[in-house]
Amino acid sequence: MPIREWLINEFTLDDGYSPFDPDIPLKIARAIESEFGFDVPTEDLDAAIDLFGIGWWKYDPEKAAELLENQGFTNVDGVWHLPDGEPWTFTINANTGAAVKVRQAQLAASEWNEFGIQAKIQELQGSVLGPLQGAGDFDATSSAFPCNSPLDDVWGAINGFNPKYATPIGEYTGTNVWRYRNPEIGEIAEQLENLAPIDPAIPAIGLEGFKILVGDMAIQAWGAQIRIMPFDTTYWVGWPTAEDPFNNAACHRSAATYIFANLKPASEAPPPPPPPPPVPIETIEEMQDSIENLMQEVTDLSSSVSGVQATVSDLQASMTQATAQASMVNNVLILAVVDLLIAIVAVILVMTRR
Repeated sequence: MPIREWLINEFTLDDGYSPFDPDIPLKIARAIESEFGFDVPTEDLDAAIDLFGIGWWKYDPEKAAELLENQGFTNVDGVWHLPDGEPWTFTINANTGAAVKVRQAQLAASEWNEFGIQAKIQELQGSVLGPLQGAGDFDATSSAFPCNSPLDDVWGAINGFNPKYATPIGEYTGTNVWRYRNPEIGEIAEQLENLAPIDPAIPAIGLEGFKILVGDMAIQAWGAQIRIMPFDTTYWVGWPTAEDPFNNAACHRSAATYIFANLKPASEAPPPPPPPPPVPIETIEEMQDSIENLMQEVTDLSSSVSGVQATVSDLQASMTQATAQASMVNNVLILAVVDLLIAIVAVILVMTRR
């Protein structure tokens, strides 16, 4: 990998110090195996690179302290102060709607505070964070800036640092919100802009641009997301794979247009499953037997229906008789009530005459 070879063999600070640690992939693998017991490649460097990247910066607080002191910073009782003597403190803005951005800010703040730099986090909604970033109104911000674009479009990755977009603080810009100004990057972005996306000259030109960005440390790249992207090859083939990672596999991004342009119809789509075959009747005798069985079932069913009809008729006759009996009882009760009323009236008349 050209960028890895350059980071190992050529990239140094002015004093000759090499900040790149090429063993980070194996260190991560061994930590994962020890902490979680996962089966990961702890000795195969190439396999570890495939999983965890080409490497990372060294963790070297002593060298960091030396670099700060060379720039006039001072450490008083474990707290770093700016060259003007004021305590070094700043705020990290993070999008509260994106948990990964908040976690990144929390991790960075924790490391900086442990080192003696006073950093705090301010969680903001995207509708607030976006305008602040565009206007350059922030100390530090945790966001998704390049966001995998080197895999999709080298020009898109480098053009985001183009100095022509570096507007003054307070004037909105949609890109290069960190106001990075290096004319060399502007020249490289212009070269890439005038090339077709498949031009074979792009990788070499892009590599020189990435070397400049690494050397200037325009932003701190903290990591990348890991997602599972499933594809169905029943009808279309040509999706990105581990063996052919020609493009970022995220179909929910605009880079998906490159994926779709690479798809081809599958050579043979599997036909739908056939319907189950009917049960064959081998002989005329079997057919006659089946017909006779069916006729017997119909006869039995007719008998059952006749039985049900007879039961219903009996039930209707019983209900008619019960209705008549109920009517007779009602008549008797009415006559009894009338007789009782006549007797009461007679008693009242007798009592009145006395």
